[in-house]
Amino acid sequence: MAKILVASPLIVVEQVVPFTYESGTLVLQQVFAGDLIDTAWVVIKVAFDDPSSTIFMGTTFDPYLVFGIGDVTASIENQYTNQSITQFLATDFLQLIVNPAASTVGSGLLVYRYRR
Repeated sequence: MAKILVASPLIVVEQVVPFTYESGTLVLQQVFAGDLIDTAWVVIKVAFDDPSSTIFMGTTFDPYLVFGIGDVTASIENQYTNQSITQFLATDFLQLIVNPAASTVGSGLLVYRYRR
């Protein structure tokens, strides 16, 4: 049987995080057991000029938890979405990892909805 998650809209926070090819690893916030992300988007506004560049979102324990390998193509201007509900099992730190490879340009936005 499926578990239905009900949360008050008063505890939903939408975060907008700009990034560039120079950002590296951005620690976004601390997360706690039971907290969740209900939707996340990566918007590539300026394509990274190295096709081997990557963008991941997850925790320090699981860096690919929200956006993993192949979920975002940083060299293509587009919007990438993860509408799965991701529930955190333990206290950790949420992070965005921007690996530009040899890129000299590239930028975008991370937008996510966080529920506590």
